[in-house]
Amino acid sequence: MDIQIENFRGIHEAHIACHGITLIAGENAAGKTRIAQAAASALTGNPIPVSGVKKNTTNLFVHSGSAQGRITMANSKGLSVFSWPTFSFQTEGDAPKASNIAAGLESIVNESRISDRVRILAPYLFSDPTEDDLANALPGIVAQEISEIWDSIRTDGWKYAYEEARTKCSELKGRWFQVSGESYIAKKAASWFPEDWEEGLHCNTEKSLVNALNKNRTALEVAISKKAVGEVELASLRQAAAMKINLSALEESFKQGEQHYRQAVHARNALPPAEDQHNQSHSACPHCSSPVTITQRIPGGFILHKVAKLDKKEAKSCDSATLNADREVGRAQEALWEAKRSLEDGKRQAREIENIKKKLKKIENSKDHLFSEQIENCREQLHLAETRLAAFRIKKEADRLCASIESSKKVINILSLEGIRARKLAEAVHTFNQTILLPLCQLAQWPAVTLNEDLLPSLGGRLFPLLSESEQFRVRVTLQVAMAKMDRSDALIIDRADILDRAGRNGLIRMLSQIGIPSLVCMTIANPEKTPPPNLADLGKGTTYWVANGTVTPLNQVTKAA
Repeated sequence: MDIQIENFRGIHEAHIACHGITLIAGENAAGKTRIAQAAASALTGNPIPVSGVKKNTTNLFVHSGSAQGRITMANSKGLSVFSWPTFSFQTEGDAPKASNIAAGLESIVNESRISDRVRILAPYLFSDPTEDDLANALPGIVAQEISEIWDSIRTDGWKYAYEEARTKCSELKGRWFQVSGESYIAKKAASWFPEDWEEGLHCNTEKSLVNALNKNRTALEVAISKKAVGEVELASLRQAAAMKINLSALEESFKQGEQHYRQAVHARNALPPAEDQHNQSHSACPHCSSPVTITQRIPGGFILHKVAKLDKKEAKSCDSATLNADREVGRAQEALWEAKRSLEDGKRQAREIENIKKKLKKIENSKDHLFSEQIENCREQLHLAETRLAAFRIKKEADRLCASIESSKKVINILSLEGIRARKLAEAVHTFNQTILLPLCQLAQWPAVTLNEDLLPSLGGRLFPLLSESEQFRVRVTLQVAMAKMDRSDALIIDRADILDRAGRNGLIRMLSQIGIPSLVCMTIANPEKTPPPNLADLGKGTTYWVANGTVTPLNQVTKAA
């Protein structure tokens, strides 16, 4: 990989062949860091490789007296060109590129919040949970809900799914308050009962309580119906009891009928018998043998009439009178029978009315109270059944909400940064420590660099904030190299390597020489005559360049010139 820099900050011109390890050495403020910054821009496309600088001051990136600064970086596959202050970035083919971490622009050791460390490290550790991981972390959640949560994560991200779960939990707690009238407290909710709850109610089922309610409702309807029927019957009895039978009038009518009948019989019997000229039916008197007619008009006896000798006119008149008298007797007898029947019916009705009055009196004294008591009892039983069912349903809903809230809380915990992602990350970190970081530290012969569960780095078991500057540098570089290997960056940019002692620098060279990534390493040499920079070309590790007066020269040429 070849780098050409023109008029970038303090560097007027530089031609650098970056193969293997490229060491950029020079005295303080010679321009080593500026070379690193220019290379970082070309690798990442970041126009401002220096923190705290605004775009309207980017003309400061141009060498004094020049209109434009530029860096060109090329390899066998392509090239990239970055220009200041226009921020023009052009690429051809598969231009060299690197992550911000590989280019030295970003590091997890600079992040104080675990969320930021997770954000940076997660893509490298392949620690994103799968749907199966989510299901295994939430064993009590049904597959449908797991699928919905995962769809939300896949569509909107973990943060949105987490906030959505929190919102759902708050809504469930609001519904719990509506049901119970109390704020949700987990320990209390697990043993909460409605006010109308009674011992043993939990042994029932909702179906059995509904059946009991329907049974009591039917019983009340039947009782009310019976009372209605009883009231109709009572009204009928009262109407019947109010009927008046005039027995005196009926008895008087019967007496008059008897009297009329006797008078009619008497009048008929008073008529003399006459000889029927056409149809004589005479008998001989047992005493005198004279012709007589026999009549039976009085019960228990016979009346004999001596047959008189009448002329035709008299006989006809006599026959007419007899016929009329017979008819009158028949009518009187029929009227008497009718009066007798009316009297007997009246007496029977009078007895029935008397019995109805007795029955009515008995009913009026007891039946209203009986009906009212029965209906009130049915109403009480129905109210009890309704109360039991309502309490059962409230308890059932409260228990369901409690279970849902606790389930929702588990989901929230799992979706949080400290949840399943942290667990998966912890597993991935362990693998990262053992399979990536440890081999690099062994190459450099440094103490082991590791990340703990909070993704805080350490060296030899001591946390990063407790390390010396040189130790912190080792941690930073080890993580930078590891992540550059994983993201397949085309180059590494390491500045300020002079903080290491000789043993540390030798370790760094051993590490970089084995990773197969072109590395640009910047190092301050305060007294090059006393402590000259290592000549990597002589060691077969790469090339060393010397920076002075805004130009970059291979160390071999500097040595020959001297």
